[in-house]
Amino acid sequence: MSTFQDCLSLASVKLGSKIKKIYSFAFSGCIFLKTFDKGSAILDTIDTNAFEYTGLTSFVIDSTVTVLGDFSFYQSKLESLEFASRYTELLIPGFICKNCVNLKTVILPNSVQFNPHGSNMFESCTNLESITLPAEIKSIPEAAFSNCSNLAKVDGPGIEHIEAYAFYNCSKLSSFTFGHVLSIGEYSLSFCSSLEYLYGLSTTDNITFGSNSFSYCTTLKIEKIYSTYSINEYSFLGCSGLESIIISCTSLSEGVFTGCSSLGFVSFDYQNSPSEIGPYSFMNCTNLKTVLFGDSVKCIGYYAFAGCPLSDNLNLNKITYIGKMAFAHCPFSSLTINVDANFDVGCFFECANLESVEIGKNVEHFSLEPFVNCSKLATFICENNPNMHVSNGNLIYKDNDRLIAFPPASNIEEYTIPNEITEICSFAFAYSTKLKKIILNHFIELSENTFSCIHSLEKFEFEASGIRTNPSSVKLQSSFGDYAFSDCKLLKSVKFMSPVYSLGRYCFINCISLEDINLSTSCSMIGEFCFSGCTKLKEIDISKIDRIPNNAFQNCKNLISVKLSDQLVTIGESAFVNSGIKSISIPISCMKVESYAFYGCNALTTCNFSSRVTRINSKVFYNTSLSLFKLYDTVRSIESDAFQFSDKLKIEIVNLQTNNFFVDGQALIFKPTKKLILTFGKLPQEYTIPSSVEVIGKLSINPNIIKAEELDYPLQLGTTTVIIPSSVKNVEPRAFERCQFLYNICYEGDVFQTSSVNAVKIYVTQKYPYLFAFKKDVIRTDCSNVIPDSYTEIAGLRKLTKIEVALIIISVISVFGCVVLGTLLIIPKKKSCKCEKPDSYKGIETSEI
Repeated sequence: MSTFQDCLSLASVKLGSKIKKIYSFAFSGCIFLKTFDKGSAILDTIDTNAFEYTGLTSFVIDSTVTVLGDFSFYQSKLESLEFASRYTELLIPGFICKNCVNLKTVILPNSVQFNPHGSNMFESCTNLESITLPAEIKSIPEAAFSNCSNLAKVDGPGIEHIEAYAFYNCSKLSSFTFGHVLSIGEYSLSFCSSLEYLYGLSTTDNITFGSNSFSYCTTLKIEKIYSTYSINEYSFLGCSGLESIIISCTSLSEGVFTGCSSLGFVSFDYQNSPSEIGPYSFMNCTNLKTVLFGDSVKCIGYYAFAGCPLSDNLNLNKITYIGKMAFAHCPFSSLTINVDANFDVGCFFECANLESVEIGKNVEHFSLEPFVNCSKLATFICENNPNMHVSNGNLIYKDNDRLIAFPPASNIEEYTIPNEITEICSFAFAYSTKLKKIILNHFIELSENTFSCIHSLEKFEFEASGIRTNPSSVKLQSSFGDYAFSDCKLLKSVKFMSPVYSLGRYCFINCISLEDINLSTSCSMIGEFCFSGCTKLKEIDISKIDRIPNNAFQNCKNLISVKLSDQLVTIGESAFVNSGIKSISIPISCMKVESYAFYGCNALTTCNFSSRVTRINSKVFYNTSLSLFKLYDTVRSIESDAFQFSDKLKIEIVNLQTNNFFVDGQALIFKPTKKLILTFGKLPQEYTIPSSVEVIGKLSINPNIIKAEELDYPLQLGTTTVIIPSSVKNVEPRAFERCQFLYNICYEGDVFQTSSVNAVKIYVTQKYPYLFAFKKDVIRTDCSNVIPDSYTEIAGLRKLTKIEVALIIISVISVFGCVVLGTLLIIPKKKSCKCEKPDSYKGIETSEI
């Protein structure tokens, strides 16, 4: 019952003796109500929102009150709230005094408890400086005191549980007794920047720290995390007051100490420490120089120590797994590996001061892969290792002379692989900074990524002087595997002067400087993405390769000349996508050209196509400069977008009598059904379907709308009017879907058309007997090609610069903002009161309000 809600003239109230209940919203919004005399009334209920937004400055909740509703004093002017002593329990409800910014005093006697289902009781009471909680209160509810920015002291001797956000952003809280606390909820003490110590916190009880529980407590000091503690993610995020810590707990979750900028020393207990250090645990601890790992630590998560200035020798002890980027940008100068470990991608990324790696006796495998851009790594030490040894600075397996690692910081510029080396392991030369030329002069077994990521490599030569008696062995050892030279960005020249039988997938991917490569006459196979991204490669001879795989020459923007095999069988999907080839002759042996094969080859003007191909797939010649395409009678099907955006194209039908297709104007038509398959070339703004067409196929009309990539506005509108002759009996669904700016359709026939089109106006002749066509009302008049001014204005945008378009957009937004602001200013204000009553009310004798 909102009896006096929003009565702005109400200043004082005196209750009669019969009143027992104050119902919901009874005095809500009475902002000038400052005096509330209960008189002889004995209240038992103050319901929800009863005194919210009132001007009351003090209130005593009598011992007779047994029901107290949510939001009772929400955002009121209260300075003091007292709960009278009582024998019966009363639950403090949620939001009771939220946003009471003047509240300074709260008195809570015994038998007063927080409602366990409530929250935000005293949130944002910014003048509240201290509070004493009865020993009976065991739990602080969610957000109970959040944003109480002046709350400095909380005395709660019985507190066992602090729920989420309980003291969030209480920036002056410095005194809190944790003597009986067993759980600390998420964000419960975040941004309590004055909290220095966790007074009385047990070292033997099982205590749970919720996620972000103490994040950004910038003065907090903790010396040890005990084995009984359970630490959740980001618990101490940004605690810049932490300086050193000993960790004995059994789990360390994600980001626990991220950004603790003063933390300089971390030690993991040798017996009781977590087996796993979670991701981001110490990331950006910008003063952390020393970390001691206990025997229990087995796993380090991704980015765990990224950005930490670890300067001492890093001893990995018994760690068996290190996640991605775990020690990225750490400046330690030496590293000790004691056991075989799984190192994830870039776990030592750009450790710029790393000079030496010591490999312990229990290590059986090693790779340079995780040491991305460790440009000073010059020394390998493995004196006690039974599996490896160092020869001329290189790390080599003892059993069969396999080359494991060539030091990235080696000063050698030209290196001939010694004859005694029988195998080169993955990433053996990775991240070298001065090695410019590699010579391989004997057959050898090569792994994946053998020569990948050599930053300084410019030349590679392979000329085997010896001959193996086992031909299959020779074939195996003269093949370059997957990623063999990937990301060698300075590699210019590759000379294969001895037989090379195959190049693996991604073999030269992103070799952006590669200009010269002579594939030997024996090379009969290359893998997917083999030369992808070789932007300076101008010509290549692949005349012995009978299958060009997917994406083989993707983004080879300067590739002009390709010599194909007379025995070529297939060209894979996206094989030459976005390459620079100008002309290509596909031999008669080729039976399949996959989708996107020549997609985006803007310079391609001539293509002699194979007469054995039976299907022309999707976007094979999308956005090319082809001027003529000969369509042979072997073709059985063509995708409608095969030649989309090739504006200069003309199609010539070979063997018209036996061909399944014929051309009429700019239309390619399937002869048996007279179905329009596609339009080619640049269509006019008004396009007439040829009278030889009886069916307009799905997605067959290609208007070739050109858009500016930066702002996605059209440079050309394409076709805006389509005239359909009476010969057309059927229009398939989505036939005109690519005509984004199609405005007019003029249908000259009399067959009921049921498919939906995106045109605005449908014109028909008087002979058309129906009210609807293409699911729209028809217009019975002569065909019109008129388009609205808005279309012309859109097309006109192409004359504007990007800056001009941006300024137009900003201007429109500004005008809209001014209109909205003006509207808000002229909206009439709400009346101040719903009732007309005198300034005070006395002696109200009803039983409830």
